[in-house]
Amino acid sequence: MPARELLRFSTPRDPALLARFVKLQVIEPENTFWRRGIQACARYVKETGAQRLRVPYDYTTPDTWVPAGFPLGTWLADRRKSHKAGRLDAGRVEQLAGLGMVWSHQDIAFEEGLTAARAWATVHGHLLPPTAAVWDGYPVGVWVKNQRFAARAADANAQRSQVPDGAEVEMFSSDLQRTLRMAEEVAELFGVKPVLDHRLREKSYGEAEGKPQECLDRRFAPPPAVGERMEHDEDVEDAETQAACAQRIYEAMESPCGHQIIGTHGGSLTCVVASWVRMPIESAGYASFRAQSGSITTLREEDVFHNRQVVSLGDTCHLDSVKAG
Repeated sequence: MPARELLRFSTPRDPALLARFVKLQVIEPENTFWRRGIQACARYVKETGAQRLRVPYDYTTPDTWVPAGFPLGTWLADRRKSHKAGRLDAGRVEQLAGLGMVWSHQDIAFEEGLTAARAWATVHGHLLPPTAAVWDGYPVGVWVKNQRFAARAADANAQRSQVPDGAEVEMFSSDLQRTLRMAEEVAELFGVKPVLDHRLREKSYGEAEGKPQECLDRRFAPPPAVGERMEHDEDVEDAETQAACAQRIYEAMESPCGHQIIGTHGGSLTCVVASWVRMPIESAGYASFRAQSGSITTLREEDVFHNRQVVSLGDTCHLDSVKAG
């Protein structure tokens, strides 16, 4: 019986005959196509020595391969779509993963950049590479620059979303370059000019400033478990005491504005939060509030009882979009 006659459903058909037709015309060819795709993947890995299936979209296997002329690039793209939609069964996912399948090009690109950045920082003691810096062939300087730009933009947009339109906003920032660029982007979204305040700088470590971390670690004398901590001498020449650092940050935190944005450093965050909750300055030596670079800490005062809340500490959800590209 011709196929067009079998698939004319206006009249009853033999279920067994219809099932046999679907198996021959749909299921078995699909399985064959899958096997050819896996063959092409394995050959690609063998011939290129690649550990990941980062195959160009328009790539077709050479005539000398088996299978020849197979559209490997588009085949892999279709598998990614099926996987994202949850339509690729676990066995096939496992097969592709074993061959180095790239489910997300953005994730792979981020991991490569992060690996190069870590290697650079390990050797140089910091992550401030010049834009032209290259590590093992990877443009680590450009990658770091792009990540910082994206993180600042994400940070600014996240803060803009937390403040009602038309509300009065003040923007204060440390005057150091590391926070100044972020402050300028945030301030622009709110239509204000950032107020630069040296009192919001992180603690100064005197002669150890600008040197690799191990230089500070070798001579640093930690504060005692009990006794005087804020005025403790850390045995680093010209280093600022915790008391002096806390005093200036506490002073900088006095502002009557309803919505205040403060751009500062991770090392200053403890004193910013301690000041906000009215912690006595002598007790701040026992406090430690940590957050990673680019994170947002939200502090709020209740309207009725005027209790002060730490709503979120070091939130980084807004940075997810940076990795996603």
